[in-house]
Amino acid sequence: MILDLARILVVGLATAAVLFLGMMLAAFGGPPGALAVAATLLAGTLFALWLWKRSGKPGPLALAPWPQRVAGLRRLVESVFLVCTAGLLVGLIGAFAAARPPSQASVASRFERHRADYERLREMVLADGLQLVDGHGETFSKTGHLSGTSPAASGIAADRAAIYKRLMRSADVPWIRSGPDAALRGFYTAGWGFGGRGWRLCLTWSAKKPESLVPTIDGWRPQGRGKTEVVWSPIGGDWYVEMIW
Repeated sequence: MILDLARILVVGLATAAVLFLGMMLAAFGGPPGALAVAATLLAGTLFALWLWKRSGKPGPLALAPWPQRVAGLRRLVESVFLVCTAGLLVGLIGAFAAARPPSQASVASRFERHRADYERLREMVLADGLQLVDGHGETFSKTGHLSGTSPAASGIAADRAAIYKRLMRSADVPWIRSGPDAALRGFYTAGWGFGGRGWRLCLTWSAKKPESLVPTIDGWRPQGRGKTEVVWSPIGGDWYVEMIW
């Protein structure tokens, strides 16, 4: 029984460490890693409960002698540790599988499907002098603040706000922001980050030709370590894929 108690302590501490790493992965590893960890831990919890119930047969575990109770608890803790470890490994695979940016062709295909909506939104944002449209058209700002206000408070008529909302939801545009360079960003975004490394991709409109142009974002990687690099790749007219790494 003493050996079983020692194993429970050691495996319990190891399980806590694995759970901590799993939570870190879920928080910073992106949706694929988070979903993989959550799904596996849920399955592991159900498995552990089944094993706990089974370990008490043929009689209830609560009525069994103490050595049998401790042995049952040891099996439960070990099963939870194994399942949590499996969840962490699956989450790591999912997180790093999402580390590869979308291809230029996939972004171009999306752009062509929604180009009419993007162009209309671009015209409206420029005409209204907006610095930010957020929440799929719920809030607006003309001052550049990261937090927008209601359409009425921003001087946007209700019928025009409804057009913003309809176009942004139709094309799945979460936000549009005007940067210091007057470029409009956010028509399409994707990103990944883990362990201090990551990238962000934006579909961006710019009347001014960017300096850091590359033929395609496919296979591009930053040249230096420890600093942020930005490149642009033309996708049609004054539209670009902007990659920040």
